Amino acid sequence: ALEPRAEERGAYTRAKLEAERLVSEAVLQGGIPAVILRPGQIFGGNIPLVNGAVARRAGGRWLVLGDGKLELPLVYIDDVVDAVILAADSQLRRGEIIQLVDRETLTQNEVLAAVNGAKTLRVPRPLVFALGKLSEPILGALGKPSPVALYRLKSAMARLHFESDRAATLLGWHPRVGVREGIRREGRAK
Repeated sequence: ALEPRAEERGAYTRAKLEAERLVSEAVLQGGIPAVILRPGQIFGGNIPLVNGAVARRAGGRWLVLGDGKLELPLVYIDDVVDAVILAADSQLRRGEIIQLVDRETLTQNEVLAAVNGAKTLRVPRPLVFALGKLSEPILGALGKPSPVALYRLKSAMARLHFESDRAATLLGWHPRVGVREGIRREGRAK
């Protein structure tokens, strides 16, 4: 499903949804043939595996918002490239929407353990949400939106499960490299 309150998630979310809407409209009007690919959290090459969705650096530790059991929609960059090529070579042209995530899912805790096993500090979900709620009126009084507003946190920390069944069915796409091998490759490259 699409983000129902994109304006509260920020410019990145709004821009992605607007781009998809424009492409979908152009397809419906007969202007362009297109396939819409929605990759999950891409990593590899110059795109880091550990980002704000996984954890943040804080004084030599990883700071995880929540218990670290949030399932991540990871996909390795080479696997995304494979899907783009398959989509370009396919007969799909009617604005089909296809999610791209690896079938093997890892949690924040599993990613941090696979990357380096550094010390981790987990901030309990209730405390994260309380701080988010508290930030809204304080920053609002200063005329600034809170980067950790309650809705943003709820949306970003939602416990969701992601699948790429349509990618397999419509494109014949299956991750060739996969998440674990991608992590291994990235560790070797550093």
